[in-house]
Amino acid sequence: MKPRLWGRSGRRRSVELVVVGSSSAGNCMMLVADEGALLIDAGFPMKEVRSRLKAAGRDLHGLDGLLVTHEHADHARGIGRFLHQPEWRVASNAGTAAALRSTFGVDGVTPLQGGAPERFGPFEVRAIPVPHDSADCCAFEIAAEGKRLVYATDLGAVPEALVGAGARADALVIESNHDRQMLWSGTYPKFLKERIAGGRGHLSNEQAGEAVGRMAGGRLRKVVLAHLSAQNNRPELAVAAVRRGLQAAAGLRAFSVEVEAAPKDGPRSIKVS
Repeated sequence: MKPRLWGRSGRRRSVELVVVGSSSAGNCMMLVADEGALLIDAGFPMKEVRSRLKAAGRDLHGLDGLLVTHEHADHARGIGRFLHQPEWRVASNAGTAAALRSTFGVDGVTPLQGGAPERFGPFEVRAIPVPHDSADCCAFEIAAEGKRLVYATDLGAVPEALVGAGARADALVIESNHDRQMLWSGTYPKFLKERIAGGRGHLSNEQAGEAVGRMAGGRLRKVVLAHLSAQNNRPELAVAAVRRGLQAAAGLRAFSVEVEAAPKDGPRSIKVS
């Protein structure tokens, strides 16, 4: 059966992405459908998440769950309060659930079942393992209201499974962490530069552009660049690099894809459909 795109009133259903925040200081986004909402990462205290959502005209009412990509503090420091609400399911890959217990002393995170699709209200979610210096980091492929979004931060390389998911997606949130020149000429110590640029670190603008170029050509119409470094990147550099990658791989089809950088400090609402 094909996904239903129209509500009982005949109005076309919609999916919206709300950027709560996206940087090394904290990461959190909400995917909102007509019949539910899904939070991805909680790198801020719940009070801050509520405040930023309120500024976007949103709240946590009707939340179907919280997905956690990995245990680093800028993605998970706020999960404790969410776990105190029994109506909200907090889920991650199994290795991340164990790491959250040892890092933050929290229990109750539901392990996702080995990449199989799982239901959170109107959302179908599939975890995709990605390389990052954490226990069990993943990206998420999320389907709702006949639309499909892929969320991928943090990762040091782009696995083929993620490319395939992006090629099926209508919208993509992907890390574009650093400009290579700014990183290597900057003030970070050598070991940290090597960690960031390594295969289990973070994607550069050029790597993000290459990945998006490989994903373009199908349904993809919206790209949101996330987790930009405040010290080693600028939004205009990231957008330009990804547009170059798109044009090199997709030619004229690149002009049908919108590219924008997520704001460091939210909120920002972005229509997926």
